[in-house]
Formats: sequence, C-alpha cells, structure tokens
Amino acid sequence: MKSVDHSRPWFVDAVDGSEISFDQLHSALRSTTSLCLERVPYRGVGAVLLRLASAVGRGEDVLLEEGSIRPDSGHHINETPDLDLTSALDRLYRNPLGTVSMLTSGSTGQPKRVAHTWARLVQDVRRGPTHCGDVWGFCYNPFHIAGVQVFLQALFNQNSVVGLYGAAPDIIRARLHTSVITHLSATPTFYRLLMDGEPAFTEVRSVTVGGERSDESLIRQLRRVFPNARLRNVYASTEAGTVLTAEGDVFRVPSTFRDRVKVEEQQLWIHRSLLGQFDQASNAGWYATQDLVEVLCHDPLTFRFVSRSGDSLNVGGEKIDPGELEAYLRQLPPVLEARVYGRSNAVTGTLICADVRLRAGQEGVSERSLREALALHLPAYKIPRLIRFVESISTTPSGKMKR
Repeated sequence: MKSVDHSRPWFVDAVDGSEISFDQLHSALRSTTSLCLERVPYRGVGAVLLRLASAVGRGEDVLLEEGSIRPDSGHHINETPDLDLTSALDRLYRNPLGTVSMLTSGSTGQPKRVAHTWARLVQDVRRGPTHCGDVWGFCYNPFHIAGVQVFLQALFNQNSVVGLYGAAPDIIRARLHTSVITHLSATPTFYRLLMDGEPAFTEVRSVTVGGERSDESLIRQLRRVFPNARLRNVYASTEAGTVLTAEGDVFRVPSTFRDRVKVEEQQLWIHRSLLGQFDQASNAGWYATQDLVEVLCHDPLTFRFVSRSGDSLNVGGEKIDPGELEAYLRQLPPVLEARVYGRSNAVTGTLICADVRLRAGQEGVSERSLREALALHLPAYKIPRLIRFVESISTTPSGKMKR
C-alpha cells in the first residue's frame, strides 16, 4: 500500500475537538499489554477506537458491552517487530487474529452475545490506493457491529476519522462543510437529522445507509443532499455483519449467496455459514432474521424490506405497520421526521400515537391538519389518534429510532 499523509490527526472529536494522532494509533497497534479504556488519552468514541486498534494489533479476544471493552477468553498477542504504521497494517491485514464479541440490540427478544473473528470482519474491508485519501465521518455507536466495520475500513486504509456520533445536528452539518469528510455510513434516522433545508454537501463521495429500513423517499433525498456521492443501501446485522447491498430500496441476492439467503412466509432467513458464533435454536442450519420482506422476483431472489416481525400494532383486530404510517407522515410537506407507536387502550386494544418533528418555519401546523392530510390516503383506523410535536425523535444507543 502506498505511503499515506499522516500530517493530519487520525481521529478528531466533533463535539469537544480532542484529537488522536497517527503516532498514538501506531503505539496502540504495537502495544504488548491490554490497553484498557482508563489508560488511553481521551474518553468517548476516540478512546474506544484506540482500544479497538490495540485489540487488533494484539490479536486479542475482546467483549464489547455498552460503555466498556474488556479482554475475553484469550490473548493471541501478535508478534510486533519494529515496523512503520503502513507495514504493520499490511501484516495485520494479511493475518488478523482474535475475536470480537458484542451484544445484539434485543429488539426481538433478549440480547444475545455474538462473536466474530477479526479475520471475518476484515474480509469486508475495501482496501487499495483509491481509498487512501478517504476521510470518514464516524456516525455509529462504536460498541455495535456497524461502528466496528467502519473503524476497520478506516483503520486499514489509514483514513482520518471525524467523530460525529452523539453530536448535535448543527455541529454535524458544520463538520460536513469544514472537515472535508468524504465518506459517511449511518442509519436513516441519522440522515434525516440533516435534511431540514440544508444545502448540498458536495465534498461527500460515498454515502452508506444501514441499520433500519430505507424507503425510496429517503433515497431520493439523499441523492439531492449528497449530489456527488455514490449511494449504497446495506442490509447487515450483529449476527451476520454485512450481507446484501443495493443502490436503492430493492435488494437482489447475488448468485454467490443463492443457496444461503431465502424467504419463507415473507420472512428473510440466512444460512449459518454467513453468521458469527452464537447460541441459536436449530432450524436445519438456518437463522430467522425477523425481517419481513415483499418478494418482487424469485429468480434471482429480489425483494424490498417491509418491517420487523413484532413491530405491527393491533387496533381492533386490524394489523398496522408503524413504518408505513411513518412513511406517509414524512411525505407531508411540514414533517421532517416521525415515530409511530402504540399505547394500551381498553376499547381498541392499542391507541395509535405519533411523535412528529416539523420542518423549520412550520410551527403553526396543527394535529387536525395532519390527520386531514393522512385521511386522503389512509383508512380511519390507521390514522394516529394522538399526535405530539417534538424537538427530537428518541433513538437507541445504536442510532436507530426507538420503538
């Protein structure tokens, strides 16, 4: 790999301005002792990424839990001769040792522990001279699979990283204009924070969407806000890592995965050969993802994600998909973002509610006007009975909308 300019910091925190240099990264990779969070020079996302770099360098087994990284079952400790950073990363890229374990979100049950080898995750890194000058905006929680994948992509290409996770929308917008960020990977919820009348971010060359269902409306907005970016919509999970990629909201299973991805009764199933290590109920080697899809073609298998199993709300015996209502709300001109959820009701079983974030300058919009607009497209039982106007939409630690 060609020489990389290390004059800029390796990591910059957009919130407090703290920095980590490439020299500090190099030291972490060559560390012969476990580098605990308490011993690294900065707290927050930068501290976590530096600790992950130490784990990769040592070939260490680590367990990620929210707010902590700790050694796991064993320490492989790679030999660390006196190599420069580029040579050290080349060596690690060819033969990464150790594992990283993390917990699933628990959105469809109790969180479970999933282990991936560093070697398996490094296989997904796109590496080469064309990636040497990339600058990543780090938008994911670093304790989750998507954050680890972005970290590895940036690490093995010696890319600078700007920490955006947890930053306010105005800080994120400012950094996108001033930090020459070229690559972003984030949830749809994150991107919708940036859509309120913002001019185009022309420096960004690559935009990846993942973690939640993306609809065609969001894809169109992303193409407008990031006009010079290649757009990738990925389907990934803690259990499997990245599985499928699309340019829009329609996914096509490649021939290489023909026998390892299937749909039964509208649910997506993944073969165990694509999964990390975790305890799962035996089902002839297949794992039920709990993701529901609409099949558009069977050969090749082509589909669009619809919802998560268990997300639907029961109103008087009628099944309602919150994602469908959220999509209709977002199509209304005054609405920037929406979250639909249910509350217990003695008569209907569930009362449909919505939190709505309005666009700037739309503060005079009423609940009644939104309901009247929805009534043009939806039956009465699908229209939220309670609409609450909010300043922000609640999210989970992984950056997804909180249900």
